Amino acid sequence: MKFFKSMQTTDIYGIGILFHELLTGQLPNQGPVAVGSLAAVIKKCIHMDPSQQYQTIAELEMALKKPKVKKERYRPDKSGFRAWLPPGFQNGNLENMVVKFLWYLLFFYLVYHLI
Repeated sequence: MKFFKSMQTTDIYGIGILFHELLTGQLPNQGPVAVGSLAAVIKKCIHMDPSQQYQTIAELEMALKKPKVKKERYRPDKSGFRAWLPPGFQNGNLENMVVKFLWYLLFFYLVYHLI
């Protein structure tokens, strides 16, 4: 069996899939489309053509740091994974929670690959 070296775009694709699932409760192409100010970032992360994706984690980080034009409050319904969240999180700003989670994920990714 032959293994190939993983590329950063593969990891970025995985982060995009995770991000979409956290926002919508479903995998891409299985239900709702991510909406809001992060939709463009998610769409670029999970683009099927690797040349159209973010090429580095730093590029993705810059996209996440861009100031949002319009502040939106995501009002989740009680379906999917949101039904299992504590009540305080069901009505909270899910977008902020996901961004914080991605920062932790990015931090551990960088620590793992720099050691």
